[in-house]
Amino acid sequence: IASSIKKRLLTNHPCPYCGGSLGSDYHADHIYPVSKGGLSRNENMVNVCSSCNLAKKDLTLNVFIKKFELDRDAIESRLLQLGKDF
Repeated sequence: IASSIKKRLLTNHPCPYCGGSLGSDYHADHIYPVSKGGLSRNENMVNVCSSCNLAKKDLTLNVFIKKFELDRDAIESRLLQLGKDF
């Protein structure tokens, strides 16, 4: 299921986590990790830059934001613009 969703994810946006470019080696991320019960569905998956995905690993979005002192409001705004749940 995840691979079919990955093909449909948008790529014409900045990384929702850092706001930078997705780059050519972007990754599909489960916003709420599968290891914590997240599902492979469009609302829970988003393309992010490889740096953010490698840093986030299996962290929840909340823990990721706190651990790396990221701008929660900016991240939430970018995710909402992409129609994502978090």
